[in-house]
Amino acid sequence: MTLISAHKGGVGDRRELANTAEALRAALAVECEYVELDIQRTADGRFVLLHDHHVGLEGHRRAVVDLTLAQARRAVPGLTTYEDALAILAGRRKVHLDFKFASPRLLYEADPTSSWEVLAARSAVAALGVDGVVVTTLEDRGVAAVRDWADEHAPTLRVGLSLGRSRRGLAVHRQVALLFSELFPGRRVRRCRANVVVANRWLALFGVAGWAGRRRLPLLVWTLDSTWELTRWLKDPRVWMVTTNYPRRAATLRRTVTDVRSR
Repeated sequence: MTLISAHKGGVGDRRELANTAEALRAALAVECEYVELDIQRTADGRFVLLHDHHVGLEGHRRAVVDLTLAQARRAVPGLTTYEDALAILAGRRKVHLDFKFASPRLLYEADPTSSWEVLAARSAVAALGVDGVVVTTLEDRGVAAVRDWADEHAPTLRVGLSLGRSRRGLAVHRQVALLFSELFPGRRVRRCRANVVVANRWLALFGVAGWAGRRRLPLLVWTLDSTWELTRWLKDPRVWMVTTNYPRRAATLRRTVTDVRSR
């Protein structure tokens, strides 16, 4: 059975509730196995639930990583901390941690097990257990750091390399190189030792699903909202999990797909 992750708490059309405590509590009433949390890090070392890297504060756009928790809360009323999110979900749902940050390069090089990604993953594993957590990030070094830590402390932790980074603003040759590395991710996956492949629906459609299937790697496809897309990927035996803003819709469709398979 393909698993379901509630994207940003599975808020559907109520996007203003994304990554809020209200959304997480509502997700507990939904038939989904995972709840996705978008994680950012503040300047004073606190993890918070935010998708965007920048927020508006006092008339200026500011990077979340440069703000203290207090400043971030002024910019985003109702901001939910990572600790509060884990407390809401612990023992009730598994968590899909989507890291939107990257540690400083020197931290990866000096002591990867002290990277921000490892600190956040370690907290989640402590709160929910290794089987209750999946980690995803666009950053190859972040994947490698978490896998290095997990080898000793949580060997079965699922850590996924996300494919589908925005190419906006890149020079044409860099766009081509990035797209090639995502359509043919073998070298990157081997180097960072990801044990989950995470692909947007287009990359999955144009080859990544087949690549992951041939290597028997769990495949997570994001972000699927339409009935057609959800049905198509929920039926695909190569897919381990889908991420959606509409987990109720996905659960209903999954039951239909399961019923058809069982006939």
